[in-house]
Amino acid sequence: MNVLFNCSNLDKKQSNFVNILKKMVNSERFNLKNKVAIVFREEEKYGEAIASAFTDAGALISNKEHTSNPRDAVLNAVSDHGHLDILVTTPTFAKAEAAERTSTDQFKKNVDLNLGEIFFWCQAAAEQMSIQEPVGGTIINVSSVGGVVGLAGQVAFCSAMAGVNAITKTLATEWKEYGIRVLSLGAGLGKDLSEIETLEILLPDGRIGHRRLPENTLKETYELAQIATFLASDASQLINGTTVYADAGWLADGYWE
Repeated sequence: MNVLFNCSNLDKKQSNFVNILKKMVNSERFNLKNKVAIVFREEEKYGEAIASAFTDAGALISNKEHTSNPRDAVLNAVSDHGHLDILVTTPTFAKAEAAERTSTDQFKKNVDLNLGEIFFWCQAAAEQMSIQEPVGGTIINVSSVGGVVGLAGQVAFCSAMAGVNAITKTLATEWKEYGIRVLSLGAGLGKDLSEIETLEILLPDGRIGHRRLPENTLKETYELAQIATFLASDASQLINGTTVYADAGWLADGYWE
């Protein structure tokens, strides 16, 4: 699936934007040519789109055996390619559940999947990036607007996303001496992900497009992948230790209007 450059299903405005991106990636600083990347949860929506976009930009995606062990994944990448340049971690989504009905196991599992595992993938990648020659690399943690606002029915997920944003700041501070950038990509609400279900059930008319959730603020996964590609490139070297939100301004205008 060609997520970044496939224009066949895009309207004129989107096609023009993709054509601009094609020209950008021809610039050495904007492309990912020969950069070795691991995308955690590559088989899921965000991961699949980002891995495809990275490949289009010239990256080498290490996905040998789709191991769930982060150190094994890093060793595989180094064994195949000699180094590791990029790690992308992505969240996984759980069905909405009211806070008062969320069980201990549900809460712990969600936080472990979306915060605990994210940290240990970052740790494994940094261990390699800090000793290779040349040292350094880029770690992108995909988080969510749910890390800074409350999404009813997603208490565990929102808690984990807030944690991801926090560890991003901490890891960027600790690892900058090794030339490792760590940043978060805060995903807005998507048209095809379960986050939307949370808000749909809260809307009085049951429709997407209510004033709380304008249609033009809903993202497609390929759009998120385009931004991830830029953040992984050398053109974004000044971006570190922060969360970049891809939400079409939903947070900026109050998100309830």
